[in-house]
Amino acid sequence: GYSLMARFSGLATRFLTLYLIRLLMGVFEGAYTPVSIASTTEASRPERRGLNIGIQLGCFALIGLGFGPIIVTQLQNWVQSWRGVFVIVAVPGLIVAYLMYRTIREPAHLSPDQSGDRKVKQYPWSAIFQHRNVMIGTLALVGAMSCIFVIGAMMPSYLIDYAKLSTADMGFVLSAIGFFGAAGQISMGAISDRIGRRLALNISFGLGIVFLLLLMRVGADKILLFLLLGGLSACAFAILGLLSGPVPTEAVPPALT
Repeated sequence: GYSLMARFSGLATRFLTLYLIRLLMGVFEGAYTPVSIASTTEASRPERRGLNIGIQLGCFALIGLGFGPIIVTQLQNWVQSWRGVFVIVAVPGLIVAYLMYRTIREPAHLSPDQSGDRKVKQYPWSAIFQHRNVMIGTLALVGAMSCIFVIGAMMPSYLIDYAKLSTADMGFVLSAIGFFGAAGQISMGAISDRIGRRLALNISFGLGIVFLLLLMRVGADKILLFLLLGGLSACAFAILGLLSGPVPTEAVPPALT
């Protein structure tokens, strides 16, 4: 569904049509993400869960925010139309959807054979609210995601209109979000498998605040902006990976994951 909506974005002729299509893209993306995390969790050994989820979610930052803008701008030069770009970028998603359909195994509690030792207890969905890690993690994730979205939305305008950087320099600085974000998710996910989720989260939150305060005070130095934005992104995406993956899935029974 997400890939098809991306394809239809290239057919939109009015703002309202494009808005509705992008709205549906958000619905499909939101539906995909938690299920994909649950699938990765079920396929992972406990001692590798943080790393595996970090790799999965790190691809969102690396491909979508790091390489994505580069790939799209090059495609536009090749096909000579932004509408054609949407047609092309929809194809990989459809291929991946087919591969997932053929590959992913269902969890044990959905198996038709739950006799004997394999029987898994069922729970009402509201039982998730009885687990403290889920509730605190949700609130903390609101903070981390707000930081990511505000920085991602405001930084281009800030860099060009306020810091007076060129468009090329702005693109260079913004690429830090994707590359450092992916590195943060993968590395802190792996580190949390060794030192624990809570300490890894505290380190990420603490460092993220420091990087944000420094970023607010730096001038038009593109190297410093790149490094500070990268540090902030690494911490924020690390929090995203831990709070949307290992922390809640390890807090609840398998049937609620």
